[in-house]
Amino acid sequence: MNADPSGETLFEGKVLVRQLPEFQGAQSATAPASKRLQLPQGELAQVWNSPEGARYIAAIELRPGAIRGNHFHRSKFEMVYVIRGTARFIFEELQTGKRAAILARAGCLVQVQPQVAHAIVAESEGWALEFSPGLYNPEDVYRHVVTPPQTRMA
Repeated sequence: MNADPSGETLFEGKVLVRQLPEFQGAQSATAPASKRLQLPQGELAQVWNSPEGARYIAAIELRPGAIRGNHFHRSKFEMVYVIRGTARFIFEELQTGKRAAILARAGCLVQVQPQVAHAIVAESEGWALEFSPGLYNPEDVYRHVVTPPQTRMA
């Protein structure tokens, strides 16, 4: 996938996957809200800038071969930003049974709507950041094992 801010959508927009665009140095007000700035002091990734706040934030350690998720939410909308490493994201739209998978690398932002089962399989060591405008509710986590179709590179 390229750095197009619109990204790739799956299941009629229920999943959005995009590689955040990278810029050298500080940017003007016309730059996209979500971006990666390469600065002399190091990268600054602006992954979320919205009037809608984030009420849930979690750091995810990626360990090669480890599987996270294999569930869906009935009401939670969530986003995952890959900070470092590579991970395969597997999705299944519950309504249709359609499946898709992408290989996400550092700088990739994945947005998942409710009713889409998802799993993350770490391909390399790394870290990701999960966040959501809604609070975490353990009663909104429904186990659903997602089997992978062919994977595309994000």
